[in-house]
Amino acid sequence: MDKTKQFLAAGILFAGFWMTYHTTAESRAEDVKPIPTETVKNSVRQAMQRKLVLSKEILNGLVLQDYDSIEKAAAEMKKVSLQSPKQIEGDETENELYQHFRLEFLRINSLMEKMAQEKNLEGAAYAYQNLNANCLACHSYLHGKDE
Repeated sequence: MDKTKQFLAAGILFAGFWMTYHTTAESRAEDVKPIPTETVKNSVRQAMQRKLVLSKEILNGLVLQDYDSIEKAAAEMKKVSLQSPKQIEGDETENELYQHFRLEFLRINSLMEKMAQEKNLEGAAYAYQNLNANCLACHSYLHGKDE
């Protein structure tokens, strides 16, 4: 096993142990704390909570190599994202940046679905890492915009 595969396996194993220790498989959307932004509407908060739950399901699928779970959660994540606001308050440039994050989120979820269908664990894990990076970048942008 090359070093990349060993590192990926160790990371997935660590995440699985951490998730098992800190949470239970029966967690529901109401168990997830809302995003701490006062300007976010209730429907958007619910969508964000749903995305967090689905993200956890994807991670669980990666740890267990449950490709069906990964594929289903990624597909559901796309549906939730398509129901998100198409625009944010702001000028044209701000909306173009937001659209970039939104479309990238959809693209990455499609890639993760494909990797799960192909039973490509490394590809799905890579897509999952990119998904998290995209989420963090978007939220950083949106929270910075509110200041």
